[in-house]
Amino acid sequence: MSIEQLLSNDLQLSNYQIQSLKILSYKQEEIIQYLSRLESNYPYIQYKSNNSDNTMSMDDYRWTNNNIREDLIEQLLDYNLNSKNFSVAKFIILNLDNKGFFDIDQKLFCNQQNIDFEEFISIKEIIQNLSPIGCASKDTFDFISFQLRKKGLWDSCLFDLFRNHLNDIANQNFTFLDNHDISNESFTNYLTYIKEQEIFPYLESNTPQNVIPEAYITINNNGFKIKMNDDYINALSLDESVPIHDEIYKQNENKFNHLKTMLSKRSETLYKIIHMIITFQYEGLLSNNQLKYRPLTQNMIAEGVNLHPSTISRGVQSCYIHINNNLYSLSDLLVRPHNSNISTNYVKHMIKHIIKNEPFKQPFSDETLVSYLKEQDISISRRTVAKYRNELQIKNCNQRKKLYKEKN
Repeated sequence: MSIEQLLSNDLQLSNYQIQSLKILSYKQEEIIQYLSRLESNYPYIQYKSNNSDNTMSMDDYRWTNNNIREDLIEQLLDYNLNSKNFSVAKFIILNLDNKGFFDIDQKLFCNQQNIDFEEFISIKEIIQNLSPIGCASKDTFDFISFQLRKKGLWDSCLFDLFRNHLNDIANQNFTFLDNHDISNESFTNYLTYIKEQEIFPYLESNTPQNVIPEAYITINNNGFKIKMNDDYINALSLDESVPIHDEIYKQNENKFNHLKTMLSKRSETLYKIIHMIITFQYEGLLSNNQLKYRPLTQNMIAEGVNLHPSTISRGVQSCYIHINNNLYSLSDLLVRPHNSNISTNYVKHMIKHIIKNEPFKQPFSDETLVSYLKEQDISISRRTVAKYRNELQIKNCNQRKKLYKEKN
C-alpha cells in the first residue's frame, strides 16, 4: 500500500483503518515525496522545503554483518532438523520477500525439493515461530491468521467474513451479516482482534544510495544530544489568506490538520525510541565498539517507553540516524541478549578469543570452553557454546586438531 493510500481521505477511512495506519513503517523520503505532490490535489495546502541538504550518502553507513535472514537461520540451530529439512528451511528463509512472505506455488516447491506437503507445512510452522514471528507466511491473510491461532483467537467463520467483505467493512457497511447467524457486536469485536495484529512479519527495502536520517545525534564524554530531522512538518502550511472558506477549503483544512497530527505523532514516537536506544548503547557508540552494546530488544524498548511492541517494530524498520560522522540503522543497535547482563555478540567474541589462544596439540572441547567462560562470569551450557561456535563457523575440537596438524 502506498503512502497516498494510507493518508488519503478519499478512501473514507474508518476508525479501524486509521488506527491501523503504518505511518512509522515509511521512510522520511517517501513521506516528503508524498507531501511534494500534495498541492495538486489540495491547492490550499502548501509544502515548501528543500531537504536535499539532509540527504546522506550510504557510504557513511556503519552496519553489522547480521541481517534478518541470517538471524532466522541462526535460530534454526535450536531445532533438531535433519540436514535435508534444514537445507529446505534455509532455502525458504533466503527466498523470503521484503515483507517476510514466501509466496510461491507450494505444491511445485514440494516437488522441486522432493518433500511431501506435510513436511513442508511442518518446516513452515517452525520458521513462523522464529523471531520475528510469521516469516514464511504466504501473504498478509495467512500471517494474520497465524497470529490469531497463536493467541487462541482463531475463528474460521468470522475470519472468512472479514476476508471476503473488506470493501464493505471499510465503508462501515455490515449488512452482509444479515445472511449469517452472527451479531454485529460479535463481528466488530473480532475486527478489534484482527486490527491488533501485524500485517507484515517485517518490512525492508532495497538499500538506497542516499537516505534522509530521522535524527542527528552528537555523542561525547559529556553525554548526547538528539535533534529530530522533522523540519518537513513545519514546511507544511495552510493558505489562510483565502477570503471565502468554502467546502473545498474546509476539506483542505481537515486534510492539513490530519497530516500535521499524524506527522507530529510520528516524530514524537521516533524520538522516544531513539532516545532509549542511544541511552542503552551510549558506551558502545562512544567508543565505536560493538562489543560494548548492551542487550536490547524491541520488547524491552516497548516496556521502557510504554508503547506496543508492534509500534517499536515499525519505528526501527528502515530508519536511519546520523551519529557524529556516521549513519546507523536503528535495527543494528538492537542486540540479542545472552542473558540480562551480556549480549550474544560479547559471548561469541569471548569464545573466539579463547579458541584463538588454545594449544594446537590439544584444542579445547566445548565442555572446556564452558569452564573458561564460567571463569569470566559467563554462565552458559555446552549446547549453547556449540551453537555460537557454529555461528562463528569454527569447527569442533577434533576437526581443529586435524586442521592444526595439516598446517604444521
